[in-house]
Amino acid sequence: MKRFTVWIIILLLVLAAVGNDRSIDISDRTLVHAVGIDEDDSGCTVTLQIFKSDGAGSDTQIDPSKTNTRIISNTAPTFNEAMSLCENQLGNYLFIGHNQVIVIGSETDLSEPEQLLSYFIRNKDNFLGVDVVLAEKTAKEVLNVQIPTGTITMENFKEIVDMYRDKGTAVPSSMVDFINQCRKSDKSVALPVISINQQDESSQSEQGEQSSEGQSSGGEQGGEKGGSQEKQGQSGGGEESQSNQASIISIEKNAVISKGKIVGELDAQETQCVNFINDRTEYGMVTVDFEGTKIGVNLKKRRSKSKINIKDNKIIYDVELSLVATIDNSNYTEPDQEKIASIVESEIKKQCEDTFNKVMFEYNADIFDLCRLIRHYYPKIHLEYKDNFDVLKANTILNMNVTCVTK
Repeated sequence: MKRFTVWIIILLLVLAAVGNDRSIDISDRTLVHAVGIDEDDSGCTVTLQIFKSDGAGSDTQIDPSKTNTRIISNTAPTFNEAMSLCENQLGNYLFIGHNQVIVIGSETDLSEPEQLLSYFIRNKDNFLGVDVVLAEKTAKEVLNVQIPTGTITMENFKEIVDMYRDKGTAVPSSMVDFINQCRKSDKSVALPVISINQQDESSQSEQGEQSSEGQSSGGEQGGEKGGSQEKQGQSGGGEESQSNQASIISIEKNAVISKGKIVGELDAQETQCVNFINDRTEYGMVTVDFEGTKIGVNLKKRRSKSKINIKDNKIIYDVELSLVATIDNSNYTEPDQEKIASIVESEIKKQCEDTFNKVMFEYNADIFDLCRLIRHYYPKIHLEYKDNFDVLKANTILNMNVTCVTK
């Protein structure tokens, strides 16, 4: 028995030694915070934002005024080859377990998303819930925006994406969700578009203060664009004349993609409607006209329910949406608030119907989970038309039922 125990111990030690030989020391790894992908005639350009140990926030602070990120970029015929060039340039293995976001350039072919993102799908260290967003121009331009002093740029970048998504003005865009949406027959999906705007720092500071006031008075939702200005970026290494210019990252629109190509855009209000129909947001905002005065109303979802019905050979997409509207009670009587709630109901209903028709019939894209709902409620119809979904879309009507109460 003792001899058997000794052999077991020896075997475990051998296995541990073999495992240690194959492991990669942390000092031989480079931590990736963000990945940019741009495709054009010259091939695939990969841009990485990586952690560096000589910036602010690191264990070995050499110059606290520097950010703790570094940008490297390489171009090759394929994505994997470009990643290998980045590893060779760094002299380290890449670790993407801390990756925050994948930014895709506007010219990149999205017709085969699983092939485009195969590196991340196969990599066991990758977080499958990582955000996927589009750059208004190139991913390389977005990742080169620096947020100064002591922060990890892409952590702030993710906070910006999360903020717009929480407000309902950006569609949810995890990698898993993106790939699943693209598996539909028309490969239709919506993605947030990252814009970069230059703004004078002094005016930015003033707007940042206004944003803080707006967030404190606006309830749970916050200001419209101030949050992105608080998460400002600043171009590094510019001339002295440019030192007062800040790069502002914002999401002002969302792109509608069908069959691998961008077919249209949605503004903030239209994106909010898409999220309400799809039950993908808790909050919203609408501006209504009451007795000649424009009123901004914050909205919170109470409940939402979607169902498919068939009537007169038409597919009726029934959506029941219940909202709570926040109005300044000190300015309006209870009857006034009820009138405002009724106006909100009509406005949200109209906006949702207009957005639905625009996306379905003008952009010819299904981003409303229509495929899934038909498959769930009428599987025979789904099987009959799964290869000709345009017929179903042409015969689909949105029946939007909105109720609103005030508090």
